[in-house]
Amino acid sequence: MRFLFFLFFLFISFSPLKLLGDTLQSYKIKLKGTKDPSSITVYLESSEEFFAVDKDGLLYSPFDETENKTEIKLTYTNYVFEVIIFGKSEKYPITINEESPTASETPIVIEIKKKTVNKISLNKTRNLREIKVRAKKEKISSSREILSSDESRLIPGTGGDILKGVANFPGVIPASG
Repeated sequence: MRFLFFLFFLFISFSPLKLLGDTLQSYKIKLKGTKDPSSITVYLESSEEFFAVDKDGLLYSPFDETENKTEIKLTYTNYVFEVIIFGKSEKYPITINEESPTASETPIVIEIKKKTVNKISLNKTRNLREIKVRAKKEKISSSREILSSDESRLIPGTGGDILKGVANFPGVIPASG
């Protein structure tokens, strides 16, 4: 009975997928075909992760604290990278297999379609009208409350002392002396 339990535990610990090479490998992924990579965000659907793009076009996780930020851990499978430029997106399928270059080799390149970049880029020749915003200054009313000497003596924590009651009001600084 113990032997069967041991085999069951061994089977769960080392799933057949891990034995077939479903281990994580490090890869570098590079975007090509854009002049300004700082305006791009990349979303990996399968892991629900977002990546930023550095000045060389390499994807990196902005939340990764390690020194190899541009190394992304992936397994052998098909991925869909969604490239988002100025709020518009385009999906790029990538297959990672034994023949894919690892992080120590050359990066895997995602070639951004020219029509996507042209469709998404901002039109710099467009003139914008000046917009003026005007608002009336809101009047701040201060409140005033008048207390009689008898009411001042009833303020909690003053021990019946009128001056201690005045010192407890907001904005009043008692003189030391």
